[in-house]
Amino acid sequence: MYSLKSVSYRYPEQTTQALSEINLFFEEGEFVILAGPNGGGKSTLLRALMGVIPSHVGGAMKGEILFRNKSVGRMRVSELAGSVGIVFQDPETQITNLTVGEEVAFGPENLCWDCATIQKLTTEALVLMELTGFEQRSVLSLSGGQKQRLSLAALLAMKPEVLILDEPMAHLDVWGLVSLVGAIEEAKKHCKLIVLATHFLDPFLHLATRLIVMDHGMVQADIAASEIPNYIESFENWGIQVPQILEMKKRGAIAPIQSPQNRGTQGDLISVKDIHYRYAHDEKDVLTGVSIDFGWNERIALAGRNGSGKSTLARLLVGLRKPTRGRIVSCGRGVLTLQYPTLGFITASVQEEIVFGSRLGTHEVASLLDRFDLSRYAGKSPFQLSAGEQRRLAIASALAQEPDLLVLDEPTAGVDLRNTQIILSEIKSFAGSVLHITHDPRVVANTERAVVMERGGVVFDGMQSEMEKTIVQRLGYDRISAVAKLAIDQGLWRGIPLVPDQLSDEEESS
Repeated sequence: MYSLKSVSYRYPEQTTQALSEINLFFEEGEFVILAGPNGGGKSTLLRALMGVIPSHVGGAMKGEILFRNKSVGRMRVSELAGSVGIVFQDPETQITNLTVGEEVAFGPENLCWDCATIQKLTTEALVLMELTGFEQRSVLSLSGGQKQRLSLAALLAMKPEVLILDEPMAHLDVWGLVSLVGAIEEAKKHCKLIVLATHFLDPFLHLATRLIVMDHGMVQADIAASEIPNYIESFENWGIQVPQILEMKKRGAIAPIQSPQNRGTQGDLISVKDIHYRYAHDEKDVLTGVSIDFGWNERIALAGRNGSGKSTLARLLVGLRKPTRGRIVSCGRGVLTLQYPTLGFITASVQEEIVFGSRLGTHEVASLLDRFDLSRYAGKSPFQLSAGEQRRLAIASALAQEPDLLVLDEPTAGVDLRNTQIILSEIKSFAGSVLHITHDPRVVANTERAVVMERGGVVFDGMQSEMEKTIVQRLGYDRISAVAKLAIDQGLWRGIPLVPDQLSDEEESS
């Protein structure tokens, strides 16, 4: 279907190649996973397949991309629209309508299909992405994960031949991810080719026919799915997390670590008493009687499904909103990094972004840039960075404010293995308290305390190492973590391990 012949591309005003001598062929019936570190060229390659670069972005391209033996460079985007569809990492960039129903129907309407067909396809897509009943909801009222599901529903309603997905699960909760996998499995029935860029291979291994690894704008590896287990020793060098199922086969056994963990120091940093909150456009409270205390020097994971109230609670904790009812008493200062980092950038360069509003000296700023591997981008616009680089900059800028509470909204969303390690390492050395709003079991496993929300209320608050099976299952972690699934299958009720590192040495060696 697609062939790329010696394709190279450089963005405007850039000196390095974003793509370099790419030679690939995609056949009908393939499900291709595209992996590799942030900034490695994955998103650029996907945009090239769509024909939006260089025609809409500018820059210099060499080589040729053919779709069904026609040059993509000579085709209008409108010619590809009915056949090829893409879901971007940031759903905000492609939602154009006011309500959920209008957004899903928009594509089929533009393809001039009849009303009955449009209604049928819209309904099917809403059901597939679990958005039934949301038809009249304003898109502004949706959570990040719900917007991601909406973007995919709008694309699936057009029944594209080629489905291109750029980190589509970056903002999804686990059950949203389960819906996504189900939707992709359904899409395979009519899509002739699916190309998925992701850092999280686990949910898609059973669908994949091929793995392509990219870095520095070049193809580092092109592997048949059946051969993937033979390459796991190379995954770390490629900046890819080893899928848990392969890691488990390598280790051969399972048992949880039951080591005690400490919880903060004396007193409360923030005390939340019976708070409620309702947005102006909503009829119901999104927070309903939440009472919770956060101590000094704690590491806390705030988990729960999309729309459960996590981000709203975070905004109240740092003073960006005030509760409709109830009281919040804070003895320190909180800073929030946003789910979409670009919404928080306000300066013209990376260095200015860190300096702005901070009291750091020149050497301290330089040290922060170096620790987050941002020194080489100091004079670059934050909006020219890759997704992982933007995430690192947002967290570095937040740390520069020297807060008592650092609230991170999806800190690892769309972030590769190397960037995840940098972020978690820097957060570990932070002297204040950290609240992770996350769907990522890896992040939960690296915290001391877990708070789980459902429908605007807290349903679990305790040590992460003491999470019960029912909570793990309600979060859906047993659906995406091979470690958690095996532990539950073996009858473990409490202290469910979430990542291979939480296995005991004794059992690993048995």
